[in-house]
Amino acid sequence: MRQTPRDVAAAIIDQPENVLTRRPAEGAWSATEIVSHLRDVEEFYFERVLFILANDEPTLVVLDPDRWAAERQYQRQDIVRAQAALSTRRQETVGLLDALPPEQWERAGAHPLRGRLSIRRIVHGWAKHDDGHLDQLLRALAGLP
Repeated sequence: MRQTPRDVAAAIIDQPENVLTRRPAEGAWSATEIVSHLRDVEEFYFERVLFILANDEPTLVVLDPDRWAAERQYQRQDIVRAQAALSTRRQETVGLLDALPPEQWERAGAHPLRGRLSIRRIVHGWAKHDDGHLDQLLRALAGLP
């Protein structure tokens, strides 16, 4: 997770605007949309962890990324600013996670679709999410769905 913002920055640096905003296939996200999504999910999961830490077994909200992409107009976002925001928030995330005592990793919330989610399980999924979207980003930049 520490490396993701650097990997994203390295992938998009010096890419022309038309490559950053190109959707490689119908229904596929452009690089700009992917980085905007990563930025917003970073905020979402950071807040989710804080919510779990502040409450006993709270009910968690379901994320709808396609709705966010449309409502937040990801395709019109500034990818450099989105990557910078991702990087800043990720530093805060890593700081929070590094400071968690071992027993706090087992605190959890109730997800309506996925059941009980501990902070440990959330962070594991978060890391996998990073990997999946980094792969998607590299494919989008190459013009592959």
